[in-house]
Amino acid sequence: MARTITGAAIYDLALPSDYMVALMIEEDLLTPLDYDALPNFSNLDDAWDNPPFDPEHRHHVACQWGTTGIGMTYDVLDALGGESSWAVIFDADTVCSAHAMISFLRDAENGAALTNYTYYGSPNEAATPYILDQILEDPGIYPPPEVYELLELIPQMGDLGRIVHDMLTEANS
Repeated sequence: MARTITGAAIYDLALPSDYMVALMIEEDLLTPLDYDALPNFSNLDDAWDNPPFDPEHRHHVACQWGTTGIGMTYDVLDALGGESSWAVIFDADTVCSAHAMISFLRDAENGAALTNYTYYGSPNEAATPYILDQILEDPGIYPPPEVYELLELIPQMGDLGRIVHDMLTEANS
């Protein structure tokens, strides 16, 4: 949405989430739809009539939907005294959630599963035996030692960071 607000990006079609539709309508970022050009609009399931974020479908047509399931182990429930609560996720004094996720990803097999899915190198050394050979052997992901030695982390790019960000934004528009 930020690129659209600043004018850095103009899209013919956007697929925002439900809550984002309302925000984009408020910011006048969505053009009203022309239903004469949408002969298949009538195929929309009645369950999707009058959504709270755009009740008359002036700016959107539902494309996909899904649910989010949140689970926790019995250990977590026991630590909470047997009571489940949204606080586990949203209360910073509880949202152990971040530490639990970090620990989960540091597990060897879980870390490898992430790398096998994203095709990004893993800093999790214990994950290496579980990473696909095609990833480990790809020099674009795991450069050979003589190239790896030349790589460096960039702690702060300052103004250059803003320039690079703006260039990437423009290139992706």
